[in-house]
Amino acid sequence: MAARDDSKDFYKVKRVSFFGRKDVPIICQNENGPCPLLAIANVLLLRNAIALEGSPDRPEVSHAELMSLLAARLLDVNDKSTSRDEMVRQNQEQNLNDAMAVLPTLATGLDVNVRFRHPLDFEFTAELAVFDLLDVTLVHAWVAAGPEHAEARDAIGARSYNQLMERLIELATAEEADPTSLSSSETYAKGTKEEDTSSAEDAALRAALALSLDEAAIETVSETPTSPTSRAVSAALDEVVAEVSAETAGDDKKRGDEDADENAPVSAATADEAARDASLRRERFVLDAFLESSASQLTRAGLRDARDAVKERELAVFFRNNHFATVFRLDGALYLLVTDQGYLSEPDVVWETLCEAEHPKRNAAEEGAFVDAAFAPFAPRADESARERETRRNASAEDDARLAAALLASAAETSGGRERKSHANDADAIPETFLRAGEPRASANDGASADADHALAVALQAEYEEEREREEASSRARRAEAAAATRPPPPPPPRRSGASSSRRGALPPRSKKSSYSSDCVVM
Repeated sequence: MAARDDSKDFYKVKRVSFFGRKDVPIICQNENGPCPLLAIANVLLLRNAIALEGSPDRPEVSHAELMSLLAARLLDVNDKSTSRDEMVRQNQEQNLNDAMAVLPTLATGLDVNVRFRHPLDFEFTAELAVFDLLDVTLVHAWVAAGPEHAEARDAIGARSYNQLMERLIELATAEEADPTSLSSSETYAKGTKEEDTSSAEDAALRAALALSLDEAAIETVSETPTSPTSRAVSAALDEVVAEVSAETAGDDKKRGDEDADENAPVSAATADEAARDASLRRERFVLDAFLESSASQLTRAGLRDARDAVKERELAVFFRNNHFATVFRLDGALYLLVTDQGYLSEPDVVWETLCEAEHPKRNAAEEGAFVDAAFAPFAPRADESARERETRRNASAEDDARLAAALLASAAETSGGRERKSHANDADAIPETFLRAGEPRASANDGASADADHALAVALQAEYEEEREREEASSRARRAEAAAATRPPPPPPPRRSGASSSRRGALPPRSKKSSYSSDCVVM
């Protein structure tokens, strides 16, 4: 069995200020930390509902202690029921037992299924009962709100996320299915065409039968068309043809009306089916577009709704992308508690602006910006001083000098003393303390490697000497400036009385032993 990593069972503790309370502990999240457990614990710590045991400046807390604190809080809040109704009391006890049973799942993650109607809409599960029993609000911002999502809101309805995924699978399956037979409209059209052909043949046959007259009379008509008999036969034929034509036209009209009456229901059904298919395709398009536009599991309107759902100065838990975080509303803005362990050593990075107020103040931080414990915009600390940079640069130069000494000694030993003699001056240029920094080690490299080591050592030594010369020049200049600043000004010479003083001005007094005339001035 693999060894257990105990470091994952402990979480770093950061101390912050919160509304007059100093050194309030918050739990930082390490890699793959149990975010539901930490989010709830931080809400209760900031509320001062629970307290860490032991030293007030303890650097970390164990996973077992956090679970014990939450379990004790659940019992303290819910063990005394004020209801006189036996059924209500039993229901509360059952909820408490269920919450205690699912409490360990806070360390591994919760099964949360959001609904898209408003920020407080979740599918109820036993895990979510923990939030209710601890009186902690759970909120999300994945809401189909605003005019841009009006059609998506109608298409989603009261579905949860899991139900929405099932609906999309149904729509995709129905759209990708292939037809295997002709539609009812196509079958009816084919049968109508065959009936029309047979009806035309019957009409022609009936006309032929109606015109079947005595062959002799027809022959007589054809031979003597101008005779009275022929005229009578011709008139009779015309009457017969007229009657047959009228009858045929009436039958065709009647049949056409019957066909129209029979085809009308089929055409309406086909239109309804086409409209239904178009509606399903539109629904799938709308749902896909909503999920794509809100891939971060929040919408702009939903974020504003989440801000409004949290009361002023209320601590709550915010759910997004399967992550739970502590949020706080102040002056109409929603702030996210920064619990990333990477900011453990940044005391001024405490909150992150999640959503601005509807009417933000002039000095309010923008969304996504860090704020300190006083909810003022975070200002990075000033850069390190010149003295700190110089100290670090000197330390780096000393390290380079030690490396140069070690490489030079190794190269000299490998070449049998040849390099030591030819570059004795270079070795002497390195301070003794650097030469004694490390014991030379025997090298198995050949002459070429020794030459390369020696060249690198000489280059590092040259850089060290240049840096040291610059430092010495800078030090001399600073000493000269300091001496000039502290040197007192020369005293003014004494003024001489008489005409000589007025004529000579401020000349130094003459010595009694001087051989120069009083009218001479040494220039």
